[in-house]
Amino acid sequence: MGILSFEVEMTRRRAYARCDRGLQTVEVRRIVGSVGRAAELDACFRYRRSRGNPAMDVRTRRVHDLFAAGRVPPLELYQIGDDLFVVDGHHRVRVARERGQEFLEAHVVEYLPDRNDPANVIYYERRAFLAATGLRDIHVTETGRYPRLLNRIRDYRHELRQLRSSGPESVLNDPRLFPFRRRPLQLAESLFEAARAWYHGEYLLTVEVLRAERIAEAFPGKTMGDLYGYVCDHRWFLSERHGWDVGLDRALSDFIRRYAPASPVDQIVDPIIALGSDLLERAPTGFLASVRRANADVRLAFLAGLLALPLAFLRGRRPRHYRFEQSELTDAVLSTRAED
Repeated sequence: MGILSFEVEMTRRRAYARCDRGLQTVEVRRIVGSVGRAAELDACFRYRRSRGNPAMDVRTRRVHDLFAAGRVPPLELYQIGDDLFVVDGHHRVRVARERGQEFLEAHVVEYLPDRNDPANVIYYERRAFLAATGLRDIHVTETGRYPRLLNRIRDYRHELRQLRSSGPESVLNDPRLFPFRRRPLQLAESLFEAARAWYHGEYLLTVEVLRAERIAEAFPGKTMGDLYGYVCDHRWFLSERHGWDVGLDRALSDFIRRYAPASPVDQIVDPIIALGSDLLERAPTGFLASVRRANADVRLAFLAGLLALPLAFLRGRRPRHYRFEQSELTDAVLSTRAED
């Protein structure tokens, strides 16, 4: 697999308007393609036919020496969206990747995608979000999500101002009110300041919890920015249903309860316990009455489910959503026992 071709991306995204962005520091990970040489390079920016070429080896050693001496000339790059394409400096990009370097100096010329093309809506929404907040590390995949994040930042600034009006500034950093905050939170006057406060005081903490709970597994292809937005949407939904603002913490807890994947142990054990519990609940009166009363014991339910599991699988039943189709399955099991 190789790298992206600037010519292909320019045509696909209709990015024809040029804008010189001047000299700037860029992230190496954003350099994903080449201008005119994509077919000659592999995914690590190595020339495909460079093996055994003495001249290429000499050139690579010279570039390594430049990095060691701290005298690396700026790259020449074209930009489309967040993607950067090398005009001049392919060897420098290769060596930077090998060294694990995160940033390089570059002269950047940006090609702006067609504003009237629906495929570029997210790009221009992101540009507006960046201009207002300066937050570059938040990525989303859905149109309309960046404007909603910006509205959330405005609401967050309003909440900070309400805290200031209700008490001294020290209340913002009271560990009893904000037990998970790791850095002091200052009052935000401008939207730019509010964005920084929101990013460190709410967004990163929420994303950390979502990562720990592996929520992304339930939403393949979505970014953490998308998932944070889903939590905010869920907060609105719960608030509308209850008639009052439930708050982000409660919305996050309920969102996790709904979408967090079960552990491998739960995926195996839960269906067996559910099957055993249902069998014991449906057990006929008489000699099984004492067993039915003991159904509160999870170990007994697990044992009953384990004994019934082979018959369940012979009947063609499988776990679905971590539970068996209990009514149909247990009816079949009990009817088989009656026949016996």
